[in-house]
This record gives sequence, structure tokens and C-alpha cells, in this order.
Amino acid sequence: MSEGAENVLEFLRGSQTALVTFSQGRYISQVKTLAERFPEDVQILKLPEDNHGYLLACLPVRYIKLRPPVQMSQEQRDALAERARANFRSRSMLDGDDVADTEDAGDGDA
Repeated sequence: MSEGAENVLEFLRGSQTALVTFSQGRYISQVKTLAERFPEDVQILKLPEDNHGYLLACLPVRYIKLRPPVQMSQEQRDALAERARANFRSRSMLDGDDVADTEDAGDGDA
């Protein structure tokens, strides 16, 4: 896929549904997840593997949201990262993985 690949949201004022075309993996994944969770609302018309890398879907306009990025201080980011590491370690221990071996495999500070 080229750098010029497009992502398109198309709907008319007053319409209830939008036609979307995505080439970016993150949006393709989100639409596939929505289609699994809400099959009555989200219809995938063409999958990327059948459409030159593009997903084509129809979904309610109310599913389209524009939100600004989350603003966090460095301290908040550090705390969030530590919580994620602790969560990962606790899940790994539940799965029977030996986290100590994977942590010692690194070559210094991250």
C-alpha cells in the first residue's frame, strides 16, 4: 500500500448512515470490532484482502466521533506506564510465564 492511501468518511447532512473506507490498520481493526459487537448496526461491505487493502463499511453516523488527544504530564505518563507494566507482570504470572527471565534478557535501561 502506498503512502497516499486514503481513509474516507462519507455521509450527507441528516443521513443516519455513513459509508467509510479505511486503509489504515488501526481503523480497519476498530470497524471489524464494531461489526462483531454490533452486527445489526455495522456492515462490512468489502474486506481489505478482497479490496486492494481497503475496508469498505456502512455504519451509523452516530458512531463517528472526533476527540482531541489526551493531554498528560510526564508524571502522569510515567504513572500510567508503571501501572501497565505491573498489570502485564500480574497477567504473565497468572498465565504461568516467568517474567523475571524476560526482564533479565534486556541490555540495560529502557
